[in-house]
Amino acid sequence: MRVTARMRWIYRTRTSVALASIAAWLFVFLAAPPRVSGAEKGMGLLITLSAMAMLLALLSGVFLTADCLSQEKREGTLGLLFLTPLNGYDVVLGKMVANAASSFFALLSILPILCLPLLTGGVTWAETLRVMLALLLSLGLSLSLGMFVSVFSIESRKAFLATFLSILGLSAVPMLAWALAEAASRRVVPDSFCFQWSPIYALVFAFDFNYNRFSGVLYWRSVLFLGLIVLALLTTACRRVGSSWQSRDTSGSEPKRRAWLSRRRASLKARLKLPGLIQRGADLYAWLSYRSSAPGAGTLWFLGALTAFWFLMLMLSGTTRLRQGGFTIAMFTAFALHLIVKFMLGLEATRQIHQDVRNGNMELLLATPLPEREIVLGQTRACRRRFRGLARLLTGINVVMELSVFLFYEQLQMRSVDKVFTVFFLGGILALHLDFRAIQWVGIWKALRAQTHLRATFDTLRSVLAIPWILFPMLFFLAVQRPGGRTEDVLFVSMVAWCGFGLGLDLYLIAKTKRRLRAHFRDSAGRF
Repeated sequence: MRVTARMRWIYRTRTSVALASIAAWLFVFLAAPPRVSGAEKGMGLLITLSAMAMLLALLSGVFLTADCLSQEKREGTLGLLFLTPLNGYDVVLGKMVANAASSFFALLSILPILCLPLLTGGVTWAETLRVMLALLLSLGLSLSLGMFVSVFSIESRKAFLATFLSILGLSAVPMLAWALAEAASRRVVPDSFCFQWSPIYALVFAFDFNYNRFSGVLYWRSVLFLGLIVLALLTTACRRVGSSWQSRDTSGSEPKRRAWLSRRRASLKARLKLPGLIQRGADLYAWLSYRSSAPGAGTLWFLGALTAFWFLMLMLSGTTRLRQGGFTIAMFTAFALHLIVKFMLGLEATRQIHQDVRNGNMELLLATPLPEREIVLGQTRACRRRFRGLARLLTGINVVMELSVFLFYEQLQMRSVDKVFTVFFLGGILALHLDFRAIQWVGIWKALRAQTHLRATFDTLRSVLAIPWILFPMLFFLAVQRPGGRTEDVLFVSMVAWCGFGLGLDLYLIAKTKRRLRAHFRDSAGRF
């Protein structure tokens, strides 16, 4: 722990998060119109900073603890730990503390800035402390869930996806159910047990305007539920880690698995249109990457259920009194589908290259007559074939959303902002495909340079998606708060500028990565 706390990247992470929080504070104060009082600015700042901190806390388990024990199992070193006097509690808690140091220090750097709204008024000490407690519990939930998944996983990709989907289900699904129940009954129904195990729920009811309405009962009940979930996850992980590294007899399922793999390889050969032997180097590497990259059945079932929920919300918005509420839920569900698929693509774009670099297979490939260009093309071809169906699904979702706005704008009461949604949905289709290409190319480069698969995936998604996603709420806030003029016209110009910036960034990253790969592929592949 002492060594980890003094690492250079810990200082950089802590400083970057603190600077981002200060930048958000300055943006809220400078962009707010003069008619907004200091108390309103303080409350807006507290909400903005707490939302940023909640996002950081929820994603910490995905990128920090989801693969820490499964990596030990892949390398065969987890069993060696139990030859020492260490027990399961020592291993799990020690791993979690060591891997979570960066997120914990980053969250600590935000907490003092959360006290700045106290200087402007409208925020109380008790409210700020409740927000801090909700954030710390959310961080503990994310980290403990990552440890729980890592105990029962071996592959890094499956561990990341399972942790990400579990956190999404725990945090977003209860809030969507709450929004749906409120829109259907036209009254607030926040006291159901189904909503209170979400960390976002605890944060929402930490603010005075919700806390005082229910005398704090709902907030403390949610805090209690979150604490019990964290305790249950850590206890289970500590008890099961001692036996999770031991190999199990899978002879009964092995024939079925071999038959399934044979069918997949035959299907791949047919898709690549190869008469017998693989004819090109790109086809060879595409086969190597494609043969073990199928998403798990649980992930596909989750995506199917989420797509069905999106379709149901969209139908209810056009046929029932939900209207804007149902359409809003459908829009956020579509955004969640985009987010999940891009996260899956980031994992797949970096997996095979990083695995080959780490185990030395890449050096063997480079010692053959196989050109470097064929390796890169093979990796991108495998990603395109794997995610071709999901890309079509997301394209169809955007088209259906745009048709809904165009055909039912009177029922949805969106006549004045229909052109804004046109840019958002149709421009999002072009941005989707360019994002896919940028993630594929940037992922190859990051996989060559990163120490771990986790780091490669995080760097890839950060390079492609971070700036546009930060820019979107800023432009939206400026457009809504702009004094004078029509808000719809300002929103339209903002959406056009945002889409144009995102497309330009994707093209720039693709061109830059291609130049880097042509010049430094061989040198980067031999770094480890």
